[in-house]
Amino acid sequence: MDQLSVGCRRSAPAERRALTRLSLGGIIVEDLTAMVRLVASLALLVACFSATVGCHLHEDPSCQSDIVSASAISSFCGHAEGPAQVLDLVILWRAEPGWCQALTPGGVHGGGGSRSFGAGTRGHVSEIRRYGDITIGFDADFDAEVLTVGTSAIPLDRVNTVVLDYVAGEWRVAAKRWTEPRPPMAGDWNLALARRSPEFLRDLRCELPMPAADSARREARPQVVTVCERLK
Repeated sequence: MDQLSVGCRRSAPAERRALTRLSLGGIIVEDLTAMVRLVASLALLVACFSATVGCHLHEDPSCQSDIVSASAISSFCGHAEGPAQVLDLVILWRAEPGWCQALTPGGVHGGGGSRSFGAGTRGHVSEIRRYGDITIGFDADFDAEVLTVGTSAIPLDRVNTVVLDYVAGEWRVAAKRWTEPRPPMAGDWNLALARRSPEFLRDLRCELPMPAADSARREARPQVVTVCERLK
């Protein structure tokens, strides 16, 4: 009887190990405590991975400025969310036809640059461009939801489209509005926006022709195919 009792006591741990034996992805777990710890570790790993992927779904905005019509330059800021391109901000700078094709004294067209700040946030972009003796520039803080152009501070909580007139002199805000931020953007963002937004197309003033360059400066002038010309 004693031998039998001893034998039962010795066999119990082995039986319990058999009951808790589990294979997780090829990992053999023979202890209940170790199994719980493994499951918890896997859950934590999945949560961390999901959080990392979620943070990178919203990329930092990037901006570029392009001649879009005879009288307007578009500064377009956007970012990618998965396969979709999302509009963050568009600024139309308008003046007399042909102003945007002027060269700086050094022969540079559209010289300047931009800077981006705030990786991992909604972003902060500052940009300056020069066309001849005209300088345009803006500072867009997407976290604070404020756009600064000249001496004007424009809230961006319900605005993502701004039209500025008289940029060769005293800038004037001609229009502020909200544009659907998820147009189908493939290729040229400004062209896609002009095709779906009657207001943006109107603000390009495509009825104004590009003035002809004089023969002495014809070769120096940049050859630009505007959005208006591509819509014809």
